[in-house]
Amino acid sequence: MPAFADAQSITIRGDTRVFDADTLEIGPILIRLHGVDAPETGQKCATRAGGEWSCGATAANRLADIIKGQEISCEALDRDPYGRIIAKCAAGGLDIGAALVEEGLAWAFIEFSEEYVELENKARAKEVGVW
Repeated sequence: MPAFADAQSITIRGDTRVFDADTLEIGPILIRLHGVDAPETGQKCATRAGGEWSCGATAANRLADIIKGQEISCEALDRDPYGRIIAKCAAGGLDIGAALVEEGLAWAFIEFSEEYVELENKARAKEVGVW
């Protein structure tokens, strides 16, 4: 009988495409970034002046910039109800989730992890991105 590895023992690498600002596609595998929630690609956010800006597209484009030309490495942690692998991913050694939260383009997803709460607090204090 073959042995099956648990999610924590798997590292995923490969050609990467941005699905949206908190979801990557590596080969045929959808990866949901651990500990962050980001606006959907078509989502708009309010400005202080009462207007709107394309926060979802901005976040997705920033993720594409972060990963462009970089080796992406993802450590699988779990699986979500939609079958996506939840993973902590790095681009050239940079924690992708941390970078997005620090720039105010994603929120710390405290329902599942408090890992990025301090970075969110700093982004909120600086009033960057969605703040």
